[in-house]
Amino acid sequence: LMQKMNEHLSDYMDELEMDPPNPEEEERWIWNFVRDKGGVTLHYPSGEMECEGGWIQEIWLQIWLRKWTEPWIGDVARTPNLPRSEEAVCNGQFDELCGMRRAYGGTPEQFQASMDEVKGDDRSTLDELPAKNPGDQYWLWRHPKMKGAVHLTTPSGEIRCQGNYLQQAGYILMMKSFTHPFVPNAPQPPPPNRIPRCRGEWDDSWGPPPPPPSMPPPSSSPCGVRH
Repeated sequence: LMQKMNEHLSDYMDELEMDPPNPEEEERWIWNFVRDKGGVTLHYPSGEMECEGGWIQEIWLQIWLRKWTEPWIGDVARTPNLPRSEEAVCNGQFDELCGMRRAYGGTPEQFQASMDEVKGDDRSTLDELPAKNPGDQYWLWRHPKMKGAVHLTTPSGEIRCQGNYLQQAGYILMMKSFTHPFVPNAPQPPPPNRIPRCRGEWDDSWGPPPPPPSMPPPSSSPCGVRH
């Protein structure tokens, strides 16, 4: 970003800094032109850019960015498009629980496989985060082309969406086919009826799996060199 912006500057009175990293969010790199007000915030790895400043500065920055960037489209709809029967529940969860909720009965790897199948690729990441409560495991699902994230808690199966309202609504629509409505303090729901192939698993359509590698026989000689 800084190299491209400098191609359009007569002098290099600019700076690039990153917000304090947060493992639950994207990196935010902020470019500022020291001499004038305004700047550009780059969200990495999604690639979204935001122009900041007065409207004149934002137009000036947009002219520069159009020369070597593409319009931001994203993967979240401009309108929530939530079913009317679920819109009130999602609104209440967004306002009162700090995130829309669903419930999942499978494993974290199966959850990632289902998300990848809906998304249409396998570029997502699933990272385990430190858990506050004993016996719980926290998992964070993210995709490089989608803003926000999805939190999965096991073994309860609670899912919490992260992001603004439209981003969370987009995740709810993605997960609706293989998750259950969230009920506080309810037991883990049953596993989904259909589970796509997880990463690293053998697909039966490929034929019989290869035999496991043979291990060399143990050596009969004594361990170590003796004198």
